[in-house]
Amino acid sequence: HEMVSPRLTSWRDFDNLLKVVDVLDEYGKVNRSCGMHIHIEIKDGDNKQVKKLMKFLTKYEKAINSILAPSRRGYNDYAYDSFRDEINLKEVFGYLNGKSLRGLLRYDRFTGRGKWNFKNFIQHGTFENRAHQGTLCSAKVEQWVFLTQAIVSCAFDCRGQVIRETDTTKTYDIFSMLKVLKKQNLIDKSTVAWYKRRHRILNETN
Repeated sequence: HEMVSPRLTSWRDFDNLLKVVDVLDEYGKVNRSCGMHIHIEIKDGDNKQVKKLMKFLTKYEKAINSILAPSRRGYNDYAYDSFRDEINLKEVFGYLNGKSLRGLLRYDRFTGRGKWNFKNFIQHGTFENRAHQGTLCSAKVEQWVFLTQAIVSCAFDCRGQVIRETDTTKTYDIFSMLKVLKKQNLIDKSTVAWYKRRHRILNETN
């Protein structure tokens, strides 16, 4: 089954959603075919802002993978990586820089069933984050919404991504991403601590 929330416009809406998740957690379960999709409104975004969001996701995709379940990393039928192979970031950024807004929205790495879907931008004015595994844990839902909102805000409102000549899609880790978002006051210490803990749990080796 798929549960779709109404558009959340207030903290009260968000709190009600988390209460519903808690009820579902008591009576339901998820499997590996389930996912959590977050839609963020970006209808006022222009070419530059959409481009900056795609650059952010390119730069930190591998970092974000490290806070996801192993089944959601690399290739997944429901949330595949935009960049499964290691690619030079300057090459990707150069490609994006040469695209119009319509061209960006047709870029197949950011449409369809991948982790990051801009396909609904034209019709609904939203960006869809499809990366997270299915969950009935309200704390995971809460923190993932916070993180997704922070990523979009960073791309739209802050300086563009700084990279070096030799940087690739594997250069940056989750700690550097969290540091950037915290420095911009887009997430707080509790969210940083949450995802550092999640990284440790999900990447422990026996």
